[in-house]
Amino acid sequence: AKSRGLCWSHGGGTKCSVADCQKTTISKGLCWTHGGGKRCAFVGCKRPASQSKHNCCAKHQPKRPKSSPKLPSTCSSCDICIVPI
Repeated sequence: AKSRGLCWSHGGGTKCSVADCQKTTISKGLCWTHGGGKRCAFVGCKRPASQSKHNCCAKHQPKRPKSSPKLPSTCSSCDICIVPI
């Protein structure tokens, strides 16, 4: 999608609502630096998260057990809940 006739990488898109910030918004009217976007569910991690990675960053996403690739794995953010594969 384009806004102002440009794609986000060429200056289109909605700009961050923080004064003097020219970055493109991710969510809540804010860029990543100012609090937009989803953070990793792992305690203390501030990396970007992805819903497809169970709300974790690439480093903390659940790993498949090597011995049995079709079994569910535990969530790296709490090591309690089971994440279906």
